[in-house]
Amino acid sequence: MSLEQNNTQLAVSGGILDAVDERTNLAGSNKMEILLFSIGSNETFGINVFKVKEVTRAVSITKPQICRTE
Repeated sequence: MSLEQNNTQLAVSGGILDAVDERTNLAGSNKMEILLFSIGSNETFGINVFKVKEVTRAVSITKPQICRTE
């Protein structure tokens, strides 16, 4: 399920505030949620969700054009 679908499902079910409360209560315990991601390889990285400011779709990376002056 995508992040958009998950957010929509929470909003529709009316449980969005419950979900926020559940996540903020993790701050007082030894538990945390990790956002897992990869950067075009088989290696997986993770970051604490409380440190995440924004999640966006990946963009195409292009090779830079080099201008040579003579």
